[in-house]
Amino acid sequence: MNIYKNLKSKLTRYIRETHGATAMVFAIAVPLVIGATGMSTDVAFAYLIKQRLTHALDAAAVAAAASSSGSNNVQASIDQFFEQNYPPEKLGATSEISVELDGSDIIVSATADYDTFFVRFLGVEQIEIYAESTVAREIIGLEVAMVLDVTGSMATVVDGVSNIDALKTASENFVTILFDRAIFDDTIKVGIVPYSTAVNVGPYGLGYNPDGSVYGNGFVNNPDNLSFDQSQKWAWHGCVLALDSPSDTQDSDSSTEWEMYRHSFRQARDNFYRSWSNDYNNWWYRVYDNYYGPNYSCNKSHILPLTSDEESILDHIDTFYANGSTLGNLGMAWGYRLVSPAEPFDEGASYDDDEWQKAVVMMTDGDNYMNPYYSAYGGYREHNVDVQELNERLEQTCTNMKEQGITIYTITFSYQTGTSNGQPVYNIDDETRGVYERCASETKKYYDALGQDELINVFEAISRELSLIHIKG
Repeated sequence: MNIYKNLKSKLTRYIRETHGATAMVFAIAVPLVIGATGMSTDVAFAYLIKQRLTHALDAAAVAAAASSSGSNNVQASIDQFFEQNYPPEKLGATSEISVELDGSDIIVSATADYDTFFVRFLGVEQIEIYAESTVAREIIGLEVAMVLDVTGSMATVVDGVSNIDALKTASENFVTILFDRAIFDDTIKVGIVPYSTAVNVGPYGLGYNPDGSVYGNGFVNNPDNLSFDQSQKWAWHGCVLALDSPSDTQDSDSSTEWEMYRHSFRQARDNFYRSWSNDYNNWWYRVYDNYYGPNYSCNKSHILPLTSDEESILDHIDTFYANGSTLGNLGMAWGYRLVSPAEPFDEGASYDDDEWQKAVVMMTDGDNYMNPYYSAYGGYREHNVDVQELNERLEQTCTNMKEQGITIYTITFSYQTGTSNGQPVYNIDDETRGVYERCASETKKYYDALGQDELINVFEAISRELSLIHIKG
């Protein structure tokens, strides 16, 4: 019995002592348990913020990659798209977003500061969260020939603005959009083919650049050793005659040679059905000498080969002026030759080069028309080419280009010229619209721009579409 009482006494004393120790351990353990629980909650919030931050950076970088170029534009686009996906009221205040362009990669990073709820009691009041996103873009070089109507009808004035000035604005906007959206200027090449009664190849035809430096091999026959000088009536102003069919619908090579456009006194005189008395001949020669001359209807606006120099392209556009009649098929043929890798203009990449996309944008404000006096096809009595054949040759040229993988956009620039039986009459007929629609690579790449404002809008829309071709992904 005593043994039992003694054991009970010792056990009771032990429990009392142990209870005190447990209380002390529990007192120590409680804040640690609460702290661990709070820490896991704060870490979960921080992880959530990092996910949101990463998603917002990814979305902003991808969107900017598809819509912008150049460091300033990319930064602005990323700021805009990031805010849409991570508005300021979101948990975790962000710092300034960092944007770095590394080759074709866009690297975007940002930090967010998270104010803790629980672990601040352990002395950690804020957690800095870092996220980074890299978007790789596959850049395709883009070569574009702008084939532009500079015929006499483009001098038409509407509400105080000439059509040729509207075309200049549209063309300059087109070029500016392309280069503004390019990460590297040297991946954009733009060339220009102004056309009217003929195409003017400029000093390049004699192997020289406009500044007199050597361009390359001359490709224009020059038996009289004429100079390119548009200030002198009897010099050569740069226009050339068309090749014989079907060569006037095809690409060319180093062996191709063009004849100079030279309107002669005999050709001018033979356009009129009169007796050829000496007195009349002398009179007509004076008319030819004072007005027509050998460059009659040769528009001085000449070709600009493919170049990545934006400033020179814009300056060249500013030199356009309206003169001559419409031979759109020859304009398109020279647009073809401009983006071609073959001479006479060999700035174009190879047709099978997957790193370059070729496109031609062609615009006209009228139906094809054969000048009754002189044109790229020679004098009135030197050919039998009519408008229907001009249209057929234009379509054949487009077919040849599309077979080479060239993307074609076409624009008919329409405006009202009068009325007939109370109905509006336009400068372009339905047959011409059909030709240009069939020439385009697909129906949606044909535009009928009604008026100057729409012409400007169409050029801008095509430029934005081409800028998406420039960036694959």
